[in-house]
Amino acid sequence: MLFGELDGTFPNHPADPIQPENLKDLQRAVIDERADIGLAFDGDADRVFLVDDEGVAVSGSTTTAMVARSILERHPGETVVHNLICSKAVPEVIREAGGTPVRTRVGHSFIKQVMADTGAVFGGRALGALLLP
Repeated sequence: MLFGELDGTFPNHPADPIQPENLKDLQRAVIDERADIGLAFDGDADRVFLVDDEGVAVSGSTTTAMVARSILERHPGETVVHNLICSKAVPEVIREAGGTPVRTRVGHSFIKQVMADTGAVFGGRALGALLLP
């Protein structure tokens, strides 16, 4: 684990994993430790960005599709929210996995609101983050 001590001043880098420079330590650690995956959370931990085993950031569309398939195996018929710039594959995967895709505007605040309104199990966006209820 990197930077496990809670410090609201964020002395290592800003808690904004959407900025590529804020993923550099994680990418290096994934490669150095030969980890399968790295997770980078934002400051309040409601968004997570993934880094693969080669230290490459995984797209939000890919992450959303993978997580949707996994969650819907256990919770068929649930709603998954995605923003309108996600790949066409995202709603296709959601439907194939037995879920109901709901598209929303770009911006995590819009996604969170639609998640609350629909009772979605989670929401994804094309910029590399998942929004957790």
